[in-house]
Amino acid sequence: MKTRPVYACEVENAKYYDTGNKLEYLKTVVEFALQHKDLNGDFRQYLKSLKL
Repeated sequence: MKTRPVYACEVENAKYYDTGNKLEYLKTVVEFALQHKDLNGDFRQYLKSLKL
């Protein structure tokens, strides 16, 4: 069996996204879209237009 080094770093005050979970994946996509300056206006307007 070959071994390889593993590199890691501890990140403080970070947010964890579980994109292996379907609902959490969708939440992540929405959150990132709202933070993206080229998308957030139109995307926010689209979300507001949904009849929820």
